Amino acid sequence: ASRKTSPLPIVCEICPRRQGAFIRVFTKKETKAKWVHVVCAKWLALQYVDEKTGEVIQGNGSVVEDFADMRDYFRNNDYKCCLCEGTRGCFITCSVEGCEKTMHVTCARSSGLCNVNHGANHLGDVITEKSW
Repeated sequence: ASRKTSPLPIVCEICPRRQGAFIRVFTKKETKAKWVHVVCAKWLALQYVDEKTGEVIQGNGSVVEDFADMRDYFRNNDYKCCLCEGTRGCFITCSVEGCEKTMHVTCARSSGLCNVNHGANHLGDVITEKSW
């Protein structure tokens, strides 16, 4: 007999999507584990870090750097996604000249309506040396 399993109670801290591949976020202050989609971390140029020290490491890891400052920037400036109208998490800026719309990475990718750059930070600047 087959048994149905419940999904894990993991939620991406960057976007509203609940499905996908997740990676843990390094946090010094939080006791509860924080998770983000691998794709969200990759597109926002988050780096792999040492699980104990939080220092950036080369190659693959199991934890990405804390992004609390980036998240707080969006919270404090009342940003929202132009596609889902959600305010949770972090956003990227459309790369079309003259367009200043912001959106979640996963919303932009699934809609196909907006142009976004891999490795863009929360100000829209592409950080190529930090991109995976």
